[in-house]
Amino acid sequence: MIGEPRLPLLLLRIISNCQRNGDFPSCPLSFDKLLVEHLMSLLGRIFADDEELGKKDDDRKPGTRNLLPKWSARKPTSPTPWQRRKRTVVYGLIACISLYLFFKNMPTPDHPPVARRPQYDRSPRHGPPTSDRSFPSHEPPHPKIPSEAEQHYYNQPIKFNDLAVSLRAAYSVWGYMEENKNVLFAASNLKSASEIIPIACEMAKGERNDVHFAFMGRDNLDLDEIKILNGVDEQCKVNWHDARPDFSPWSTDFRMEVSVSAALGYIDKYMHPQAVITDDPSREDAFFTTAMRAKTFELGKPAIELPSDASESLMWIARLDSGSLA
Repeated sequence: MIGEPRLPLLLLRIISNCQRNGDFPSCPLSFDKLLVEHLMSLLGRIFADDEELGKKDDDRKPGTRNLLPKWSARKPTSPTPWQRRKRTVVYGLIACISLYLFFKNMPTPDHPPVARRPQYDRSPRHGPPTSDRSFPSHEPPHPKIPSEAEQHYYNQPIKFNDLAVSLRAAYSVWGYMEENKNVLFAASNLKSASEIIPIACEMAKGERNDVHFAFMGRDNLDLDEIKILNGVDEQCKVNWHDARPDFSPWSTDFRMEVSVSAALGYIDKYMHPQAVITDDPSREDAFFTTAMRAKTFELGKPAIELPSDASESLMWIARLDSGSLA
């Protein structure tokens, strides 16, 4: 034990190290580490001293140095009372320090065990440290004016609430025949409807065709309100069909495209139109034009897309019969 640093000197050494490094939070770790290192070195020196003492005792015994051959192993001598006392004190210190470290680092419900790892400063040498790129816990705010994709989100199965009644009426008036006088006008928005409704009414006045008008858009106006907006009165003998699906104002483009195709399929089954007339594609909705072209081609029906000034320059088309349009 002579020459070993005492506990106060050890504490002073730890405190000086903390002050030199400026890392006071890691002082308890330094204390534990230095304490264990100190005990390990102390144990090594104790057992080394015991071995040296045993050798010295053998050398002091008379006649033993020359009697034993050089290659023979020396038998260990029994420890002295001082050696036993010193080992007991050291073992007791080791046991106390082990219990201290165990209870100090024992995890509790409030403080679960955390692996202690060295922490390094990863910030750049110049400028402020980079910001944390963790995912936010909440979604970003929605825009004040919702986009078209946010307005049109409904994509459930399609139901036609008002189409069946008008189709039954058309079926009873020669609609079941493949060849008849039925001509269908169709539109998907109010602007297109206002362009072709006058042509449909003019054609119905000639009584050469049975004229039908189907509205297949997203507008939520009632069919009677659409007729009032376009100045339709009782003299316009057009058969009206509401071919809009349920929840049309909130339906996706795909749902509306499927709806137009399905409605035209029902109309052809119950009415067998000889020709389908629509407005200029630049004024129609894209889903309507795409579905109408595909479905009329599938059914083999003539599809007539009027130009933008048809109500002024092509009013003569109203005088043609269904055979001429086909």
